Amino acid sequence: PWTMTEAGRGEFGAGARLHALLRGGCRASDENAPRSFPMTFDASATPVAVVARWHDALNAREHADVLALSDPAIEIVGPRGIAVGIEVLKGWLEGTNVQLRPFRTFARGGRVVVEEHGIWSDPASGQIIGRSDVASAFEVRDGRVARYERFDEVQEALTSSGLSGDDELASP
Repeated sequence: PWTMTEAGRGEFGAGARLHALLRGGCRASDENAPRSFPMTFDASATPVAVVARWHDALNAREHADVLALSDPAIEIVGPRGIAVGIEVLKGWLEGTNVQLRPFRTFARGGRVVVEEHGIWSDPASGQIIGRSDVASAFEVRDGRVARYERFDEVQEALTSSGLSGDDELASP
């Protein structure tokens, strides 16, 4: 589901709605607000807010929204190297069936690291085929994800991003 904050920004998912309600940023009547595709982005949004929306859209399989929140020249870093561009991200989105559930966030400037519980499912059957705690490192510029990299361990992600445990954000 989509919600509208009082500042006019759309947010996704029950988790985002709960966080907005706790912050006082949305009204209960906004819960059924209509959506439009692709989602517009807010260049003034904090990097942490952009990454939270990116996760919500990914987990809701709202691929158009993930793409709208991503820089056209996004760098995607994986075990096989670096790929660049929105078409690469689009291909990854179409080929993956993953839920990434964040439980710790670290941030400084435009760099955000999220430790998350990953759940991979078979696209045909929906049966869970894997679970693992992983970490994702993001670089956000001008309100969009400009770089995404997944790590097996949060410490690797922090080191790669130039962050440390001191950059951990308090849980809501």
